[in-house]
Amino acid sequence: GELIEEFEDEWQLPENIYTSGPYLLTTGDLSEKRTILQRNVEWPLPRGGNAEMVNIYFFDDDAGMYELWQDKQLDIAPLPPDYRDDFLLEYMPRARMVTDQTVFYISFNFNSGVFREPNLRRAFSAAIDREALAEELYGGRAEAMRHLGPPGVVGAPPVDSVGIGYNPDYARQQLAESAYSSCRLMPPIVFVVSTLDVSLRQAELIREMWVKELDCTEEQIILEQVQFGTLLANTRAGAGEARPDVWELGWSSYYPDQNNWLNELLHCADSENRAERPCTQFDDLLRQASQSTDLQERIDLYRQVENGFFGEGGEAPMVPLYVRGFYMMQQSWLTYTPAHFGGEQYDTYVIDEELKRLERSR
Repeated sequence: GELIEEFEDEWQLPENIYTSGPYLLTTGDLSEKRTILQRNVEWPLPRGGNAEMVNIYFFDDDAGMYELWQDKQLDIAPLPPDYRDDFLLEYMPRARMVTDQTVFYISFNFNSGVFREPNLRRAFSAAIDREALAEELYGGRAEAMRHLGPPGVVGAPPVDSVGIGYNPDYARQQLAESAYSSCRLMPPIVFVVSTLDVSLRQAELIREMWVKELDCTEEQIILEQVQFGTLLANTRAGAGEARPDVWELGWSSYYPDQNNWLNELLHCADSENRAERPCTQFDDLLRQASQSTDLQERIDLYRQVENGFFGEGGEAPMVPLYVRGFYMMQQSWLTYTPAHFGGEQYDTYVIDEELKRLERSR
């Protein structure tokens, strides 16, 4: 309040704002392209790391950065794309993929003539090989998802711990138990994506998987590319005849908590509910989790919901596909918790000084 009164609209400028954190800025020299942070001894919160000083370098060329890392002069650095293949061959144990918090998914229309039936939602979901998509579209710089909440989201289960994911035998079983029993007996399925080339390629790959695993015909899966605004308009609840059977979208954290994911994306009443899914007991669990102040209770409730949506016999309201990421080059002497959301948390960095000296002497 005092800052706003004194500086008005300029209260947040670097020279005016008061901030606090586990480190203090001691040097920010743009000519040297380096920033130095010193541990803030007055910071009251416990820290998991032991880094007293952090040197942050800014590089104009990837080659120089890559060479410095190879010379063991950098503890950690982004892996330049041009060096990725060579690095993964030579230093695979030192590669660390850090995911962001944007999950790409396809969503079902619960009023569709096909996807109103849960067996078919489960079948078409389990027939999609998420890892193959991640490799084909992003060269492996993405992590396959079997449930919705990605790494770093509070209350999200660990990756691969909940959900059916890719399981073609299960997919065929669910299809056989459906009212249609065979994909070829179904009406045409309209699959809408944005105008991006990668969106169309992804849809083509998914269609190939449905043809391969469920014995659909390519002609049955009608791919339509539309402007993003049109995609949003035609998939909103109440769009009526314009609504496709299935569509592609993505979701990013507004804040890294499962309430922002499960509740604000999929709840039958507390979200846009683009799928127009009816309310079930899982919406009650989400409300309960949103009102609880007990973290373990919230974690347990969200796990129940993730399993109820994406596990065996689940509702399958949509198909989480993957969360994108990028590779970091990490030296053997460094242990740290990557920041999936927000700024880097240098106070979690642990340096094994003895191992660092030994490695550098070799």
